[in-house]
Amino acid sequence: MNFFLKSKILISIWLLFFVILISLFILIPYITEKNIIDLVIQNNKHMVNQIKLTRSYYVQNVVKDIENNNYDITFDSQHKNDNKKLPLPATMIHELGDIFSKEGDYKYKTYSKFPFKNRLNRVLSKNDKKTLEEIKKSNGV
Repeated sequence: MNFFLKSKILISIWLLFFVILISLFILIPYITEKNIIDLVIQNNKHMVNQIKLTRSYYVQNVVKDIENNNYDITFDSQHKNDNKKLPLPATMIHELGDIFSKEGDYKYKTYSKFPFKNRLNRVLSKNDKKTLEEIKKSNGV
């Protein structure tokens, strides 16, 4: 034991070992949290892009076909139980978000500071407003 206390190399090695050990206890949780946040953001961006593609497909392949062929069908946010009405693209996205939220592991929520007439009464929570501000700051990226 006396040898360990007198040897400056061994003391330095033990000291370095403890510094590294303490650093790992601090760094590993930080790195893990950062990676999880980055992964969640990446997954959310992917989901938003899929929703945008779905809406684009609907506009290009449903709305335009109906408009170009003068079918006796209209688009409306109040389309349920009416065979002559189809959902507006934004209404479709809201309804798909509701379905995805009920059936899946993620909660989809769409909202805006400038809602359509059928959503004028919607009250945004503090988190909703904060999310909108963060999206505005990041330019949607």
